[in-house]
Amino acid sequence: MNNSPFEVFRRNLAPLMVFLTGLAIFAFVVLPVLDQYMRQNQGTGEQQVMAKFDGQELTRARIEGFNRNHRMTYEFLVELGQRTTKSGRDIQRAIPAGINSQPSEQGAIRTFEFASQAAKQGFALSDSQLLQWLQEYCGDLYNEAELNALARKLSNNQMSLRFVQEQLRMHMLAQVFATQGNAGLNVITPDQLWASFLKFNQKANVETYEFLVSDFVSKVTEEPSESELSDLFEEGKERFPSTQSEEPGFRRRYAASFQYVSGSAETFLADEISKLTDEEVKAEYERRVAGGDFQVEPEPEVKTEEEAKPETEGEAKPET
Repeated sequence: MNNSPFEVFRRNLAPLMVFLTGLAIFAFVVLPVLDQYMRQNQGTGEQQVMAKFDGQELTRARIEGFNRNHRMTYEFLVELGQRTTKSGRDIQRAIPAGINSQPSEQGAIRTFEFASQAAKQGFALSDSQLLQWLQEYCGDLYNEAELNALARKLSNNQMSLRFVQEQLRMHMLAQVFATQGNAGLNVITPDQLWASFLKFNQKANVETYEFLVSDFVSKVTEEPSESELSDLFEEGKERFPSTQSEEPGFRRRYAASFQYVSGSAETFLADEISKLTDEEVKAEYERRVAGGDFQVEPEPEVKTEEEAKPETEGEAKPET
């Protein structure tokens, strides 16, 4: 039996040619197309829109860049606080709420949205105000140029003082909008805190189908019996009606009737004046005059220049 490699190649020439032809097609046709497709779609994930509001689109790349600056800003503020404490000075400010050590996509989206709402309501922070805040935070330990140099040093030249100010501006404006609804309140109940948490953290995927009641009214041919109506009422008599629930409710909303009395001091005064007669007014006037009211004080005597001169010895005092 001949086991020569050439003999094996000759006997399997047909399948080998098919395999090599397929390999060539894959290498010269499929691979270039696949490479071109991958190049065209490179970075598509970064352009994925994560949220839309007020005509803005927040892409994944923008949110990741914001969170990167968020983290570096937090590290900068922590280091600045430690240096302030070591220098023997007291930290005059606290790190703004929202700038924490664990930024997230949801947190970044909320910061963008809340800051935009605050700006629309007229709130604004200038660069000079933010610089003043930073200098008060570190007890005037550094000036503007030194703060900028420190920010670049701690971030390996990835972030300057301008980036820190922008982060502070966004988070402070967002905090203003988030807390303005509770202005004047000293506490937030656990129920309110839990409801606020659910608004931004509870998610659900639903599939809905639209049905019009009018399409089915004509198909109802039977009338419910009195007992069925009674049972239905008993079931829902303690439930308030709601368009968001399929369960019927027949309980009426609370209502109250109020009675009130209104009056005017001017009207009351005019009415009382109209009841007085001239005799009553005259008698009351005379009574009060007799009691010392309505007395006019005499005007002070005005002396002439001659009378105002001081008297000399031997001169007689003129008679008044």
